[in-house]
Amino acid sequence: PKVYSALSNEARLFKEKDLRDLLVEFVRAGSPTRIPGSEGHAKAIMFIQNKIREYDPQETGALVLEKSKLPVDKGIKLYQDDFQNKVATQFTPAQAEYKKWKTFTDLMVTEIKRRENEEVVNLIWEKKGSDTKKWITIMAHYDTISHDKNTYLVKAKDKMPGANYNGTGVSVALGLVKLFAGMDLARSVRIVFVDYSVFGFMGAEILAQKIESRVQKNEEEVMMVFNLEMLGQDTSVLDSAKKTGNFCVYGPKNAELSSPIQQMLLNGQKITKETLFE
Repeated sequence: PKVYSALSNEARLFKEKDLRDLLVEFVRAGSPTRIPGSEGHAKAIMFIQNKIREYDPQETGALVLEKSKLPVDKGIKLYQDDFQNKVATQFTPAQAEYKKWKTFTDLMVTEIKRRENEEVVNLIWEKKGSDTKKWITIMAHYDTISHDKNTYLVKAKDKMPGANYNGTGVSVALGLVKLFAGMDLARSVRIVFVDYSVFGFMGAEILAQKIESRVQKNEEEVMMVFNLEMLGQDTSVLDSAKKTGNFCVYGPKNAELSSPIQQMLLNGQKITKETLFE
C-alpha cells in the first residue's frame, strides 16, 4: 500500500477474534507439549506449514522448511558463559544462588549433549519486495519446555501448552504472513518460525549465521530484525502509570539503530486508532 489508510484497511482483515482463535488452534495442535523431539513439536511444524499455505494460496512468498544439525558447541557455550558472567562473578560456590544456577547450567549442558544427533527445524516464509536486497526479518520461536521446580530437570513429558510462551508470537507471525501475502511490499520480508529456542537459542543461532553469511557476500542488507516473544505478557507491573494491555519494544540504545523503532511507533499511530503507540 502506498498510503496509510490502505494499510489500515488491510490490517483490519485480520481481526482480534481471528488471532485468538488461531492461538487456540496452535496450542491444541501442539498439545501436550512442543518440546523438540516430541509428537506435539512435529504437529506444530505441520500446523505452521499448513497455515502458511492457507494464508498464502497464491504462493506470493516462498515457504522453506530448513533442517540443520544442532550447533551443540554454541548452545553449551551460551549456558556456560551466562553462568560465568552473571552468577560466578556475583556469588561464591558456597552460596545457594551459585549452587542453584550451577545445577541448572550443568543439567542444560547435559540435555544439549544428549540431543546432539537431533535436527533444528526452522520454518521460513520469504516474500521479496520491490527492493530485493533490503530485508526485514520477523521471528518467533514455536517450541516449549518444562522444568521441575525443585531439581531443574527437563520434564519432557509434562504438559506445557505454551500459549503465551510462545504461541502468542507464532500467532502474530502467522497473521503477518496473511497480511503480507496480499500486499505489494517495498522491502523484502522474511518471517521465521524458530526451533530450539528453549535449548540455547540454537535455531536463532543458525538463522543469524545464515543471514550474516548473505550480508558478508553483499547479497542482502539487514533493515530490522523483530523477535516476537510472549505477547500475552502484561507489563503493568513495570508501567509507572500502572496501565494494562502493554507491549514492550526492546531495542538498542544506539541512536542510529533506535530511530527505526521510533518511526515504527509513529507509523503505527497513522495506521490504527485501536492501539495506542507511545
